Amino acid sequence: MKKLTFLLGFLFFMASQVSGQVVINEILSSNTSINTDEDGEYQDWVELYNNGPAAINLNGYGVSDAPVVPRKMVFPEAT
Repeated sequence: MKKLTFLLGFLFFMASQVSGQVVINEILSSNTSINTDEDGEYQDWVELYNNGPAAINLNGYGVSDAPVVPRKMVFPEAT
């Protein structure tokens, strides 16, 4: 639970830095049976939602489940 709490807190911080219009819409941690990725593996995932009218570039922002590695996964050039 501590890991998930940190992840949610970090995602909230990241989303608030991108724009006040980006919110965490869904999160799935410890995925073992819901959705698979393109390789057929179960991955944890987070869905961000843009409430604003303009596209937001996430390039350089990141997420993590580890306090010592705050940008474990960095977004590529993506809007």
